[in-house]
Amino acid sequence: MDRFINCLQINLRHCREAFASLAQVILDHNIDIVFIQEPYTSIKPSFNIPNIPTGYKIWHSLSLDRESHYGAAISAKQSFHVQLIPSKSNNFVTTVQVTSDN
Repeated sequence: MDRFINCLQINLRHCREAFASLAQVILDHNIDIVFIQEPYTSIKPSFNIPNIPTGYKIWHSLSLDRESHYGAAISAKQSFHVQLIPSKSNNFVTTVQVTSDN
């Protein structure tokens, strides 16, 4: 049985409100993998990307010593096996390997 993967690519322009509403869009449309350019990031109390829906994880190589708001990230359902490929990732590019049991 074939299974389609629902993907979304979006540029959030480092906007907190856009990132907050993205979580609901992901859930409403049953998105499997999200490719995010210019994510909203929070550096207090520690560097993270907030508002990832339950059941999803996020991968990135964003760094505080670079302009993280011009970076890239990938979020995917936890049911996927995702591995960050650090040698091909940096602040501006996130590269992952994705596999699934399905």
